Amino acid sequence: MRSELVLRDYANLWPRVVAAKFNEPGQHEVVMAILASYTGPEPDRVKLGILKAADCQLERIRYFCGVASDDWRELLCEAEYPLSSRKWGLKDRAPETYEKLLAKEQAEYESWLQKGLAT
Repeated sequence: MRSELVLRDYANLWPRVVAAKFNEPGQHEVVMAILASYTGPEPDRVKLGILKAADCQLERIRYFCGVASDDWRELLCEAEYPLSSRKWGLKDRAPETYEKLLAKEQAEYESWLQKGLAT
């Protein structure tokens, strides 16, 4: 289930979300500048993750960009795995419960992405 998130076309998706969500004069440029400040690993995946974790709210984008700069993996846990992260033990103890968490996370991510691209 997790690999589905990794296979996204992140380089194409995050700019489309920014364009759809921030179309007021000046907003687009501000958001792009904030996201450009992230220079760590997996930049396109992390930038989409920042937008998701922040729910496209400007102040939260700034905050989560800082989180990503400190630890990009922490940001991805927040954005992609908010229900299953830190519950890795369930994988062995209750695999069905863990799989349900993964499926719910995937569905929530897909829903957020579709809404983000539609507006």
